[in-house]
Amino acid sequence: MLLTIISAITVGYLYAGKSWCNYFCPFSPVQAVFTGPKGLLGSQANQKPQPSITQSMCRRIEPNGEEKSACVACKLPCIDIDAEKTYWEELNKLGRKFVQYGYVGLLIGFFGYFYLYAGNWKYYFSGIWSRDDSWEALGKPSFYFFTQDHYLPKWLAVPLVLAICTGLSYLIRSKLEKVYKADQKR
Repeated sequence: MLLTIISAITVGYLYAGKSWCNYFCPFSPVQAVFTGPKGLLGSQANQKPQPSITQSMCRRIEPNGEEKSACVACKLPCIDIDAEKTYWEELNKLGRKFVQYGYVGLLIGFFGYFYLYAGNWKYYFSGIWSRDDSWEALGKPSFYFFTQDHYLPKWLAVPLVLAICTGLSYLIRSKLEKVYKADQKR
């Protein structure tokens, strides 16, 4: 977490505006998944009369205490200024479908790995995993199924499970989309 904070400060210092949020932040794809048009967590900044300063816009304080926009247009369209426009313009960009369709698989892989690691759900629900010596555990066997350990170091097994689940989710959901589109054409 400390590395993330230092990275955000560094990127904010080196680049203008909200470059960290728009291009580097590892949580940005999650926000993209959950904030579609009229999304539960979406910004309503596009509903405000222009030119207004919304809650998450870059700003500066004038000597007289008045807030002014410090927007440097680091990304157009900007989700903070016009969430609806941002959604529709980025919807068909390369990688957006992968983020949308792969996210479900990422979640399944994350939680499913706990089962693959221990062979049951007790490991996850007990919270033991939060007290494991993570450096020592990186080289231990990392799969347990069919009543035995299977050796693959954890440092390799975790990304492998996440990548496979994310990829499968993307492929399955892309195929479902094609089937749906073909059905709609008929």
